Amino acid sequence: SVGTLRAIKYNPDIHHRRSVRLQKFDYASQGFYFITICTQGRECLLGAVTDGVMELNDAGRIVTAVWNDLSGRFPHVALDRSIVMPNHIREYITGNPLKWESDNENTFNPNS
Repeated sequence: SVGTLRAIKYNPDIHHRRSVRLQKFDYASQGFYFITICTQGRECLLGAVTDGVMELNDAGRIVTAVWNDLSGRFPHVALDRSIVMPNHIREYITGNPLKWESDNENTFNPNS
């Protein structure tokens, strides 16, 4: 099993990150987005770096395959660049987040 998703509620006692969002920017608009997704606890679950080369394990290959298929599932998303590291993945995408939700059969719902 690769893992499960769970919702994490904001807790001001442990979440001390200052928001870097622009105050009046419409984040629901068409745009170029940089995304970092970390593994839970920043565990190295996706592979290892050996002699300066990232070697994906099975979980890392699954993440890469799912990521590369994202625009097939969500036609309003265009993939640019991505890199899978042992404990995170970084992606650049373009698209309109409001249109992503318009394709109901492909909308991700963590509660289903």
